[in-house]
Amino acid sequence: MAQNKKDGRPVCPGTRTKRAIKLVRTIAVVMLSGAGLYVALLAFAPLLVSTSAVRSAMERSLSAWTGEQASIGGTPQVRFWPEPRITLPNVTIVKPSASGDQVLGRIERLTASFGVIAALRGEPAFSDFEFVRPVISVTRDRDHHIVWTGGGLLGQAVARARADTQAKPASEETLDTEIGNVTVEDGTVEFTDVSSGQTVTIDAISGEIKWANLSARFEGKVTASVAGRALTIDLSAAKPLVLFAGKDTAISLTLRAPGFGASFDGPANLYAGQLLSGSLRLDIPDMAAFLTWGGWKQGPFVNVKRASVRAEVQTLGDSMRLDKFAATSDDSSASGVLDLMMPSGKRPKIGGTLAFDDIDLGALIDTFSALPPGFEKTPGLLPQWLDFDVTLSAATASLEPFKLEQMAASIVTSGTRRQVNIIDSRLEGGAFTAQLVDTGGPDGDQLQLSASDVDLAAIFERMPMQGPLPRGRGSLDLSLNFNKPMAVAGLDDVDGTLRFTASSGTLKPFNLDAVLARAASERFFRLSDTGTGSLDYDKIELVATLADGAARIDKGLLESSGSTLTLSGIVPYADNGLALMAQWTADPAKSQGASAQTTLFVGGSWPDPILSPMSR
Repeated sequence: MAQNKKDGRPVCPGTRTKRAIKLVRTIAVVMLSGAGLYVALLAFAPLLVSTSAVRSAMERSLSAWTGEQASIGGTPQVRFWPEPRITLPNVTIVKPSASGDQVLGRIERLTASFGVIAALRGEPAFSDFEFVRPVISVTRDRDHHIVWTGGGLLGQAVARARADTQAKPASEETLDTEIGNVTVEDGTVEFTDVSSGQTVTIDAISGEIKWANLSARFEGKVTASVAGRALTIDLSAAKPLVLFAGKDTAISLTLRAPGFGASFDGPANLYAGQLLSGSLRLDIPDMAAFLTWGGWKQGPFVNVKRASVRAEVQTLGDSMRLDKFAATSDDSSASGVLDLMMPSGKRPKIGGTLAFDDIDLGALIDTFSALPPGFEKTPGLLPQWLDFDVTLSAATASLEPFKLEQMAASIVTSGTRRQVNIIDSRLEGGAFTAQLVDTGGPDGDQLQLSASDVDLAAIFERMPMQGPLPRGRGSLDLSLNFNKPMAVAGLDDVDGTLRFTASSGTLKPFNLDAVLARAASERFFRLSDTGTGSLDYDKIELVATLADGAARIDKGLLESSGSTLTLSGIVPYADNGLALMAQWTADPAKSQGASAQTTLFVGGSWPDPILSPMSR
């Protein structure tokens, strides 16, 4: 049996139980009395609380919050169960000025909770607001500060967070001002940027904000429509006043749209449009839906189904680095480092290096292509106000109909001028380099390419070419100038030079004996009439000048075991025609008394020209 601590006498267990029961009864009576008093208070509140007094208090509260003049245009409604709430129609917030009142906001219906006891004292405090169809006008000044409220509670708190010596500091009571939950239904914000002169309207805003008081954590999730495009925004900040003051602070931001998602965690300055340091994620699980949402043409992304980007952001001054950059597109991936430079008074520029496992180089070139006004085809997707200087490498690169290996390339753009360089690559066992210069103007583009010691059989298998073609190893140097953008240029719009050389190989299908036999007996015949066969050669050299839709053969030579075949004339490639002189000179030691020289006119069209002997 337990003893009493004071006198040491034994305490009966029944006594302890009675005391516990008595304590429980006391607590129950207090709670029931309090609940009864609260219910009674709510029951008599309509008789004790003046609706007009609550309305006037709300007007004063809105004016105190905004620092501007608030007015209520309709008859308020007050209910007290299950909690006291007031609903106010047609709320207007006006900024008086000498030139006339400026309407900062209109709210079709505003509902808020208030305390009954404080209302009985004539000083109701409001929280948990609900805004129905509010329309707010917001301006950002040249210093990236939001100009909406002046000396109100919110403005004072923001000014204090900004540590502006010209602003009056907010009191601790201001920072503890209760807000609670804020619900918005079908709202509109008209955002005007003084620096750019642009106005953006965000409408169909609906969502909820959790903000216990001004110094507490801010969490908001809203859906909205930007230029008719649906968007969901999640934003949280431990120091929201610092964020609204245009200073650096840690945030968590998520954006979601059809086929698109993005998130950032780390310090940021939203007014300056800077993500300072942290993790950035972009996910496009449905590229077609995303491009449709954005109103963009699919262009080079027509075959891309999904894409994603991961990076660590580091911002210093006017430069933002995307470190540990990793991107995927369907089954292809890239990694590296990118820098976004935004120098004052100049175009922003993206630079860096990227390594791909596989890349569609043709689609990439299309992305960077530009067309001047007046041409009907779709311009490139990338804006001309953004410059690029990016170095690329890829294990494999598609340049239809070819596949490059071990490619190193660079993309350099400046305004409308865009240059793509294939610095080094492997093509069908040989080397390949190229340079494309897109001037972005009516003067046209330039293309230079060089293929060295490539497998000609593999090259021609990938190209839709017919007729006698060399099989072996060869090299090509091509330099072209276009008198209009290459994307819209025709065969008549190009001029330049071509040089092709080949070492020992085989020309097929080509039956030399049948050609010479028919040339000795017929006035003209088709090449297809000579059947199939092949001709081994030791060397091929072809030099041509391209202009006005035709190639002029400056030098055409094939050497085969002491015999030679020379070509001269023109090839009007615009209509696939031929106008050539071919002369076969046989090795005298092997002619066996036959004519050592045969001259043929080659006309008609490729790949089945008409041959006519000019001498026998």
